[in-house]
Amino acid sequence: MKLYRAKSIVTTCGINVHFDEYEITKETPKGYWIVPAYEFIHLTQLNDLGFGGKRWMCKNAFRRFAYETKEEALQNLIHRQRKAETIYRRKAHDAVRTQTEAARMLGKLLLK
Repeated sequence: MKLYRAKSIVTTCGINVHFDEYEITKETPKGYWIVPAYEFIHLTQLNDLGFGGKRWMCKNAFRRFAYETKEEALQNLIHRQRKAETIYRRKAHDAVRTQTEAARMLGKLLLK
């Protein structure tokens, strides 16, 4: 079974949405061990070299790393991007406030 994680890629032409595919290498009662699909073929060779490409994912977690369908992966991407937007808006607001305060302090220093 394949799992999907949606990612946005910013290019000079705009934004593209891409799906990373993951293969389940082992299933446990509580979750899955997954690896990127392109590494699945060479998994045994990579593990011999100490490669840490495997990732454990809980089956019933509220927020999962990858999803069974592309639709779920897209919904998760939308949620992640809304959260990122909130964080960046707050940081931009703080940057404007910092600039205003620094300009005020500079004005006081120049008046002395």
